[in-house]
Formats: sequence, C-alpha cells, structure tokens
Amino acid sequence: MMKKRNRYIFAQKARRPVAGRLAFAFFALLLSATLILPTLTEERTAPLMGARSEVENCDASAQADMLAEIDDEIEIADAASAIDVVKGVIKPGETVSNLLGSYFGPADIHALVQKCADVFPLSRINAGREYSIIAENDSFRSFVYDIDAEERLVVELDESGFVVNRVPIEYETTTVTVSGTINDSLFQAVDDSGEGPSLVFAIARIYEWDIDFTRDLRQGDSFSLVVEKRYREGAFAGYGRVLAARFDNQGDSYYAFLFEEAEGRASYFNLEGRSMRKAFLRAPLEFTRISSGFNLRRMHPILNEFRAHPAIDYAAPIGTPVRTVGDGTVTFAAFNGGSGNMVKIQHRNGYETWYLHLNGFARGIRKGARVNQGQVIGYVGTTGLSTGPHLCFRMRLNGQYVNPLNVKTPPADNVSKENMKAFKRVVQQLRPLLDMDEQLQVQAPAPREAPTAL
Repeated sequence: MMKKRNRYIFAQKARRPVAGRLAFAFFALLLSATLILPTLTEERTAPLMGARSEVENCDASAQADMLAEIDDEIEIADAASAIDVVKGVIKPGETVSNLLGSYFGPADIHALVQKCADVFPLSRINAGREYSIIAENDSFRSFVYDIDAEERLVVELDESGFVVNRVPIEYETTTVTVSGTINDSLFQAVDDSGEGPSLVFAIARIYEWDIDFTRDLRQGDSFSLVVEKRYREGAFAGYGRVLAARFDNQGDSYYAFLFEEAEGRASYFNLEGRSMRKAFLRAPLEFTRISSGFNLRRMHPILNEFRAHPAIDYAAPIGTPVRTVGDGTVTFAAFNGGSGNMVKIQHRNGYETWYLHLNGFARGIRKGARVNQGQVIGYVGTTGLSTGPHLCFRMRLNGQYVNPLNVKTPPADNVSKENMKAFKRVVQQLRPLLDMDEQLQVQAPAPREAPTAL
C-alpha cells in the first residue's frame, strides 16, 4: 500500500514564454520591469519580457489582471514538474509489487526482480527497513531501500530501462569517549552513561578472551571507550567502531586499541602490541549468571552424595546458543547418559573441551566436523542428570581436568616489528582519552540534534 505522498514543487530554469501577442513591447519592459515586479527572479524574467511591455501601456486594474495571468502561467509551468516523494518503513508481508504496483504492471515488476537478482534479491526485503520512492509527474523515477546500516539499494529508471546499484549510506561521524562505573551490572552502567545497550556487546566482544562477564565483574569496576557515533540527517543512527577501550576489573586495567596489522584486517591489541585474541574464549556463553563453580568435592544435587564436579555450570534459558571456546575438531556429538546431549572438541596442544546437558546440536555439528572459535555448536538444555536448564562446561589438558577459569593461553599474532611504530602512535593518540573521567568529543563539532541513546 502506498503511503501518503508529500508533494514538492521545484521551479524550472526554463519557462514557457507567454503568447506571442505580447512580444512587440520588448524594449518597454526593460524600462519598467524593476518598478512593476521587483521580486521576480532572474530566471523568470527572460521568457516574460514581452508580456511586461504590454502591461506598461495598461491602467492599474489591467496591469493587475495581466500580472495575475502571468503568475498563473508560471504556476502551471511549475506544477508540470511536480515531484512526489514517498517515504516509509517496510511492513510485514509487504513486497515490491505492493510498493511499486501503482507504477508498473506484473511484467515490469518481474523484469525489475530479475535485474536486481545479482545485486540484491528483492525477495530479501525485510520488514522494518526504510525505503523511499520518487516519482515525477506520476511517473516512476527511483526506489531506494536500506539494505542494512551500511548500504542501500538504488533502483532508477532511464531510457534503457532499470539501473540497479548498491551504494554506501553516508553518515556524519563524530568520535567521543564514553565512561562508566559498575554498581549493579554492565548494562546498567552503560545505560547510566547515557548510551545504548549495543555498547555492552561491543565491550564484551573486545574482552571476551580476558574477562568472563558472567562472573568476573565487581562493584566499582569501570570502563572507558573511544567510540564513533554516527548521525544521519542530524539524527543518531548508531555506533561505529570502538577505536580504543580500557576496562578496570578487580584492580587490573585492560587496554585495547584497534589497529590494522594487515590490509583490510583490523584487530585489537593491548598496550604492548599483543593481540587481544587468544586460543580460548573466557566463557562459552554470553551474559548470564554462573550457577556452580569448579569444585572437586561437591554434593551432587540429585544423587545427594559428594562427587567431583570438575566443571563450570552456566545457568541460562533453554535454547541459549553455546559456542566453542576455541578452534578444533568435534570428537563426540551424541546423547551420553547422565551427561545428556554432549559435544566434545579436541583443540591444539592437548586441550579438550566438553559441553553437557545440551537441548540439541547446531547444524553440521557431528563427529569429525571442524569448528572455529565462537561458532555455535549447540543450545542450552536440561538433558541427562540435570536440575534445570544450564550448560556444564569442562576442560581437560592431556587427559586431566583443569579449571577453565585458570587456563592461561598465549595470544594470537601480535603487531609486527615493521608496524610497531605506527601502532605506538595510535596508542599515544588514544590512551590519554581513555584515562579521562569525563565524556569528551575529539573529532567533530556536535550534531544539530542531541544524541539519543538506543
């Protein structure tokens, strides 16, 4: 269904001259035009000069009538080039046929779908995305659809037919520092700083090899970020890159700086240029509470007897994605008695991880499958001997159980020697901003409208 249209009238630079009966008085118009119509723009005077000479020889009443006639002619010329702009948001179930059906028949819609297939399939248009349609004199001129936060689809019509392109969305970007202190939770601390929850996940992604946000946080911990904020037509449109971060956790300060070590591949490194990425993630789940710690002598909640519990239990709702903490090969993926649905993964250097009581396995997870760090391998459940929905996570080294929370692994590739000077310049530029307690804009003037938290 088409949305209500807003009509914008654009003046044309070339006007149709008034009837030839007025042309003989050209020179008289030169003497009187500035007195009679001082506000007439230069672009309108050229085609109307002949008319003004006849007005010169009329009385006041006749002059008024003739001027009205000229203005009507101008309005007609303007209206002939009316532009319709339709802006809206895709509704559930809405298709290109619904949007453009008033301009094209089924055959043309089919041709458009075929034209877009290799650029962006129109079947992938999603509800909630913004679009606009521009028409001139009720004839289609263009269709613009926001594919995501970075790109838009632009469909135009010219003499040769449909022209389809993907173009980047232009933003006004400012860089600010954002700081906060944890009194209740990281979510609350970010909210108290006036920012949106997506920054919480950005922080977690940067530090997921060093900090388990389900158990390591303490009251008084703090964070500071140098982050890009993006604006579109003066309105806040989300966050860009986190250029640098500092997280103070239990007395230790963790710094991270975004740096492009290889062309097109930016990663986070600490103050010394060591990669933040390590062999194992700190936790196999994101954002929930820990329900049972590593304990080699624990009363079993079902059997009521002391049993070793060489694992970490993460309480979470059924269906919560479980991710492998490191690269490896699946050695077991099946039901296993009291362990319920279980996945075992063999990693390098003698490490092995187990994931128990799963509700089910992710697609492709079977014995022999290769998995990458952070890949979803299954979903939290309560299968086997389980008191409720949770993940039982275990780690072994050379056949012996180890506490996953105490495992220290070397980082991935560090900043190369040839790039170290450039990296140090980045640190020197951004670290002072992380060490400040107040929010400070460092790149561009404030936008026209105040930012709004997500």
